[in-house]
Amino acid sequence: MSGRQGDAREPSEAEIWNELGRLDPYWAVLARSRVRLGGWLPRLTSFYTTGVEDVAACMTLTPDADFSQILDYGSGTGRLSFALAPHAELVSCVDLSVTMQDRLRDEATVRQVTNLRFLSPQDPPVPGHTWAISLLTLQHLPGHDGVRDALRYIRDSLVPGGFGVIEVPTATRSVLARVNVTFHPQWRLYRAARRMRIPAPWLIRHGIHGIYFHVLSASALTQLMGELGLTVTARSEGETKHYSFVRYGFVRSTTASP
Repeated sequence: MSGRQGDAREPSEAEIWNELGRLDPYWAVLARSRVRLGGWLPRLTSFYTTGVEDVAACMTLTPDADFSQILDYGSGTGRLSFALAPHAELVSCVDLSVTMQDRLRDEATVRQVTNLRFLSPQDPPVPGHTWAISLLTLQHLPGHDGVRDALRYIRDSLVPGGFGVIEVPTATRSVLARVNVTFHPQWRLYRAARRMRIPAPWLIRHGIHGIYFHVLSASALTQLMGELGLTVTARSEGETKHYSFVRYGFVRSTTASP
């Protein structure tokens, strides 16, 4: 490792995701074995095909929805955004990482996709969306409050009666997963190392990425959504090697919620 640099304060979540967006964006969006540090680059067609498949499956959960004005919360490098664009007049791409959004812009230019709009979750929501989607995102928001804030942002972006789909891991299926969600070793180690002025590129190259991960039970999430005026209308369950997850189709209430 070369000389240490950077400041000694703890990095924010935005800074962590900006570093990942700069150094390993596609793996950070869709973590698969043997695709770290550029491994997705020769397989980008496959990467974006997963987005087409996920969007098609999610749309079937809300068959009565209007897909003209779509919100993609946690858009990353556009895995879902490009699959959504042919269905919509406008797709709003919301992401905390500026570097991820820069890559999405560049890819949109190459693809000549012109109906994307770029928003930050740190700014007030832009209302008027008729449908929203958020996959592989809510599990990375530290704490219950982070999930609540994200759901409130999605709700406030939707028109009353607007539909959406979110995906959240609900249980662990391996010892490694239980360790990750109980102790958050990657998240803690990355932050401690950055406070010690160890450069982010060195950490990420050595597999210390700083991504937070947690699960939220179906009952807890359904209750939280209800408190925010989001009514679950459909569910779809699935599994990966390490986690069980649920996709929730929902509709925003036509009455005000806190």
